[in-house]
Amino acid sequence: MERILLGTYTKNTSEGIYSIDLVDGHLVNLSLVAKAQNPTYLDYD
Repeated sequence: MERILLGTYTKNTSEGIYSIDLVDGHLVNLSLVAKAQNPTYLDYD
């Protein structure tokens, strides 16, 4: 299983940064990780 983090524009219903899992070629388990306004990139250390 791989985990993907993605930022979303928050103009409508999105709330910020989400986590989603990749299992057998399918995206599953979308969950909100952090509320942020229009996160355009992620810095991971």
